[in-house]
Amino acid sequence: NQGYGGKPVVDFDGNDQMWTDYDFSDQAEIYQWRNMGYTAFGISRYTGGDNEQVIASVGYNWLMGHQGNRIGRFFLNGWVYEGYEADENFHLWEILHDPAYNNQDDPTATVLIDGVQMASNTRSAWWGFYPSKLSFGARNELIQASKCQVAEFMMIRGSIEEQDRLLIEGYLSHKWGLALPSDHPWSHQQPTFGEI
Repeated sequence: NQGYGGKPVVDFDGNDQMWTDYDFSDQAEIYQWRNMGYTAFGISRYTGGDNEQVIASVGYNWLMGHQGNRIGRFFLNGWVYEGYEADENFHLWEILHDPAYNNQDDPTATVLIDGVQMASNTRSAWWGFYPSKLSFGARNELIQASKCQVAEFMMIRGSIEEQDRLLIEGYLSHKWGLALPSDHPWSHQQPTFGEI
C-alpha cells in the first residue's frame, strides 16, 4: 500500500484490528488516568464499505471519531458528542478530558474536530472515561469492524498547555492536509520544531 499522499498509514479491511497490551484500566494504572485526565489526538478515516468503529477500545465502551456509519462521534462510556453523516476524508479528532479527582462525579470532556470545539459536557462516565486496551479497526474482538485508515494517534496523561495543543493541531493538520479554522494560529503556516 502507498499510504496516503506518500505517508504511511495503517489500513484495515473490515475483518482485522490491532490493540495494545497496555491496559489503561489496569489497577496499577487506572487511578493515574482517572486522577490526571488526558489529552488525545487521532487522525483517521473510513475508506468505504463497512463503516463502524475505528479508534476504540477492547474492554470498555470507548470510541473516538467513528461509529455506526457516522463520524465525529465520541463515546467515553457515555455520549459526549453523537456526530454527523459520514464521509471518507481524514479528520483530526481530539479529546480533552478533565480528571475525576478522588472519584468525584462529572469531570468535563471537551471534544474537537479539525480544530473546532463540538461539545464540552459531563456526560462521559467518571469511572471509565478512558479506553481499557486501545484498539484500532474495531472494538473488543472484531465487533463493529471498519474499512478504514488510521494515520496518527497520541494520548497524553494529564492536560497540556493551550499553546502546545494548538501547535500539535497545526503540525498534524499541515502534515495530513486538513483545514483548520481561519482564525487558528497555525491555519496558514506550518509550525517548525527546530532540529526535530
